[in-house]
Amino acid sequence: MLRFFFLALFFILPLLGSPLPEVTNVEIKDDAITLKISKPLLSTPKKAALNMPDKSKLKFYFNIGATLRGAFKSGSTLSMPEIKVAQFDKQTVRIVVVADKNAKFNILEGRDFVSIALIGGKKSTEQIADKIIKQINKQPSNISLEDESSAIKKESNEDDNTFITAKKKIIVIDPGHGGKDTGAISDSGIREKDIVLRVAQLLTDMLTKKGYTVYLTRSDDTFIELRDRTSFANKKNADVFVSIHANAVDLRHSDPTKFHGIETYFLSPARSERAKKAAEKENGVDLLDPFSKETFLNFLNREKIVASNKLAIDIQRGMLGYAKSKYKDTTDGGVREAPFWVLVGAQMPAVLVELGYLTHKDELEKLQTDYYKALLAKGIMEGIENYFQNN
Repeated sequence: MLRFFFLALFFILPLLGSPLPEVTNVEIKDDAITLKISKPLLSTPKKAALNMPDKSKLKFYFNIGATLRGAFKSGSTLSMPEIKVAQFDKQTVRIVVVADKNAKFNILEGRDFVSIALIGGKKSTEQIADKIIKQINKQPSNISLEDESSAIKKESNEDDNTFITAKKKIIVIDPGHGGKDTGAISDSGIREKDIVLRVAQLLTDMLTKKGYTVYLTRSDDTFIELRDRTSFANKKNADVFVSIHANAVDLRHSDPTKFHGIETYFLSPARSERAKKAAEKENGVDLLDPFSKETFLNFLNREKIVASNKLAIDIQRGMLGYAKSKYKDTTDGGVREAPFWVLVGAQMPAVLVELGYLTHKDELEKLQTDYYKALLAKGIMEGIENYFQNN
């Protein structure tokens, strides 16, 4: 019987096909290498680099869990004089790129393609990201935010009412940190200020196309005082204020593997040690001045704290829904209360989102891809829209 079982496996397994996606086409153009794939990747591409005799250049390696149809592919661009795409082993397609030692790349991942794009190269990463956004817009969240009857009603009235409602709403998006304030930095040099700005830009594009009036507190690498961010939102008469951040822990005192997850905060005294640490990290030097305890307590007595809690719940559900649609292991860090000073003084519902931990290996890898950033941005947008519809 056992012999029969193994013989059956020997003949049946090849018929099932490889669980890995297949690279069906390779395009090298405009400082980008784009691979057409048969299905979404199971894991984020890995990157490494090696020194070369020419000290001004490095050899970059990108390992992708896939199989390559046909022979290896080679080519070059103006900024990448040597490019090779080949099957490295049975489960890995390797892209080898020779480029300037200071070169940086965006790994842009869609449902049917993955692209390695040189930042600052000829091909705009925004053009590739637009394709990702279009794919995600067609992809429903896997978390139901409403009961079936209300969902049917919403769908039937969506074309008539969504754009009209959106035109009346003003949203201020606040990419955290900026300029001299880098925010958290990973061991590999990935900066919080860059991650959150990109998510804010994607979110702004999505909301604008829906008909909302959207303002960014910063649209480039500029330093802005915490007090000026909500002041800006107040002057714009914003209906909601969303501050975007990425988390981290002190590696000297904490195990980075234990801290991970998407979190959304609203203003209140911290109820947990984790919330306190997150607030301390984001508050920085602005913690002591100009806000007094009395100002803080006056804000907490206002009804906006209840509305902020509702907004936080909707945004958290939205982000989790879209993140889990591709990454099933995404952790729900929950909706939490904490004294974030960037939220003090807001005259509208205001929340702060933490996209994940730069000190957690898996979350850092995801946060470096535009596909994951766009998933989170889409989730935030869905949360904002659900808040407006329910309130």
